[in-house]
Amino acid sequence: MSEPPRKRYRSCEPSDEFESMMAWYRNYPGIEHPFVPCDLLTPDYSLLEKPQLYYYLWWRRRLSEGELLRAEKGYVWLRLCELANSPDSAQGLGEVAVLKAHAAEIGMVPEDLDRMAADLCIAGGLPIPVAEHAEDDVARKMMVSESLWDPSRIDEARLGALIGQRRAEEVAGRPGGVKEFAEMLARAWSDEHLLGSETVLRDLFPGCAVFGTRTYLVTYDVFGDSVNGLLEDVYLYVTGKGVPSRSFLRRISDPCVKSGSAARRTENGSVRMPVSRRETDLMKIGTELFGADPPVGMKRSGSASVHGPDGPIPSYVPSGSSRPDYRTLSDAQRRFYAAWSSEADSGRHHDADTGYVWMRLCSLVNSVNDPRSVLGCLADMHHAYRDSPSSSLIRRTCMDFALKNRLPIPDPTLADGDDEACMVMQQYLGGCMEAKPDKEVLLRIAGLLGTDVDRAFDPTMEETMRRTLMNASSLMLRNTGKDAPSLCRKSVHERRLYEELAYYRSDRDSLVLAIKFADFAKDEEMRRSFRELAEYIVEESERIARGQPREPIKVFGVDEEKLVEYLLTGSVADRKPAGRAPKRIKLDKDAISQAESDLRDVTAMMGVEEEDERETLAEEEKTDYSPSDDPWKEFAAGLDNGMREYLSKSSSGCAADLRAEKAINSLAMDTVGDIVVQDGRIVEDYISDVLEAIGRGSD
Repeated sequence: MSEPPRKRYRSCEPSDEFESMMAWYRNYPGIEHPFVPCDLLTPDYSLLEKPQLYYYLWWRRRLSEGELLRAEKGYVWLRLCELANSPDSAQGLGEVAVLKAHAAEIGMVPEDLDRMAADLCIAGGLPIPVAEHAEDDVARKMMVSESLWDPSRIDEARLGALIGQRRAEEVAGRPGGVKEFAEMLARAWSDEHLLGSETVLRDLFPGCAVFGTRTYLVTYDVFGDSVNGLLEDVYLYVTGKGVPSRSFLRRISDPCVKSGSAARRTENGSVRMPVSRRETDLMKIGTELFGADPPVGMKRSGSASVHGPDGPIPSYVPSGSSRPDYRTLSDAQRRFYAAWSSEADSGRHHDADTGYVWMRLCSLVNSVNDPRSVLGCLADMHHAYRDSPSSSLIRRTCMDFALKNRLPIPDPTLADGDDEACMVMQQYLGGCMEAKPDKEVLLRIAGLLGTDVDRAFDPTMEETMRRTLMNASSLMLRNTGKDAPSLCRKSVHERRLYEELAYYRSDRDSLVLAIKFADFAKDEEMRRSFRELAEYIVEESERIARGQPREPIKVFGVDEEKLVEYLLTGSVADRKPAGRAPKRIKLDKDAISQAESDLRDVTAMMGVEEEDERETLAEEEKTDYSPSDDPWKEFAAGLDNGMREYLSKSSSGCAADLRAEKAINSLAMDTVGDIVVQDGRIVEDYISDVLEAIGRGSD
C-alpha cells in the first residue's frame, strides 16, 4: 500500500520539539551535498528526509557566506524561522539581503523580506534599514525618526529616503555633499518640527515560527509637514539650486534663534520594548486606544474646556465628546491630541478639554511603561489641572494607580476622605517621605477640620506636627520594635479602580482592591493623640509668642515638648542639614538632636513594609557605650560581635538582613550622623571608616 501524499502545508505553530531541534542544528556546519527538491512549504527538521536535510544544511551554510544556491520555498521558510529566533540579528540582515536580491528566483515578495529585515532590527536593537517599506508604515516612520534624531547617521541611501533619490544623487555629487547636508540639518534643527511620539504594538516575523516574545511595544517620533520644508531648505542651501527660506537663513546665522528642547524626543529615534502575551490585548485597540465603549457608564457628548498653567497651543480643535473614540477623531483632532499629550509628557500642560484629558488618562493607565514614570505624569496632571472640570477624575485616577501598583502616594492633596488620609499617614510614618501629609490630612485624622484649630494652623505648625509624629513613631520603633502604624487598629478599604475610564489590560476583570491600612481616624487612642498634638501646637505657639513657660506633652507615650518648642521657635527652612563628611559633624546629645537623628533614621531605613512583618519585629538589642570625641570610635565601641560580622560580610556584598542593618544604622545615626550599610553593602563613602571600626583596616 502506497504512502498517502504529504501535505505541502502544515501548522507552523511553535512547539517544544521544533525549538529543541532548532537549537540542535543551529551550529551544524553543513557538508557539500547535491540539490534535493522539497515539496513542503513550511517544514521543520523532522519532516525533511535525510537527503533534504543534508542539502538544506549545505544551502544554509552557503547563504550565510553570501551565495544563494538553488532554493525551494520550504528551505527559505525554515531559514527565516531560524533567523527570527537567532540572537545575531546582524548576520540575519546579510542573509535577508541576499534573498531579496534573488527574490524573483525563489518566488518571494521583496516587501515581505523588507519586513523581515525591519523586524530583525527591532528585535536586535539595530537601526531600521532603508528599504521599499511599502505598506509597512511603522518601519518607514521609525527609519525617518532615527535618521532625523541624529543626522550624522545619514548616508546617501537614507538621504534618498528623506528627499528623493534624484536629489540625493545631486547632493552626493558635490564633494562632501552628504556630510555637509547632515551638518546643516543638525544646525538648523528645532523641535518645533516635532509633533510628539507614537507608540504601537508590533507582532514580529509574521508567518514564522517564533519561540519566546514576538510582540514589541515600539515608540518613535512623529514630525509635522514643516520638516519637509526644512529638508527642502537644506537641499537648496547645499546644492545652490535656489534660495532657502528667510527663517532657515536666520536660524543658521543665529544659533540663539533655535527653540525647543531635545529632551522631548525619543531616545535614539525609537524605543523597542518586548511585551508579554498578557499585554497583547492593547493591540486590538490601536495606537492610543479606544476601540470600544468604557466598561462602566456611557459615552456622553459634549466636552468642557480645561485650562492649564501653560496656556493654549496652536491649532486647538475641540474633541467634541467627554468620552471620545480615538478611531473616530479627525486628522486635526489627532494632531492636536498628539501635540498636547507630547507637551504633557515634557511637563508642559496646556489648555485642552475634558475629552482629551479622558483619552490621556486612559492611555496612561493602560501603558506598559515604568509605573513610577506613569505615576509622575498623572501627578503632574493633578497639579496642573487642579481647578479644572476634570480635576476629580484626574485625582481619583492618580490615587487608583498608586494603590494598584503599590507606589508611594505622590501628593497628599490626592487624599479625599478619612481612609485615603490614613493611607497617606501610614506611608509617611512607615518611612516614605514622598507621602508627606499636609494640613488637611493631619487635621482630618484629628477631627479638627473647620474648627478654631483649623483656622489658626499655619504651615510652620503643619511641619511641626509632621516631624513630631515621625519622631515619636521612630522612638517607639527603637524602644519597643513597633511603630505607630503597627499599633493602630486596622481597617479594610474596598476600592473599585478606574471606574470612569476605558481599561483594557489583561487584569481588567479584577479591578476591585481590598486594601488593609492603619485606620488612625477610627482608632480612638490614635485620633486623640493627633487631636491633642494639634491643639497643643496651636496653644504652644501662643505661649511662645507671649513668653510664657512651656507645658509638657506626650505623643504616643513619648515626651515631645522640647521638639515642638524647637520647631516653633526656630526657622525650620533656614536650618542647614549636616554635611556628608562624618568627622566634621558635631553631635548634640539633647532631645532635639536625637529627634532629628531618628527622623533621618526612619527616612533612610524603614521603607513601607507589610503589616504582619512589622508586628513580628522583636525588640532590638541595645549595647551601652561611652561617648568619644571621635564619632567613629564611638561607633566602633557600640558594635557587638553580630554587627561586626555582618559589616565584614557586607564589605564584599551579602544578602541583606533588615534587622541587622536597622541596628547598625541606628547606632551609626547616633554617632557618625548617617547610615553606613544598605541592601547588604557598606555605603561607598564610608567603606574605609567602617572597615577600620571593625578592625579590618583598608583591606
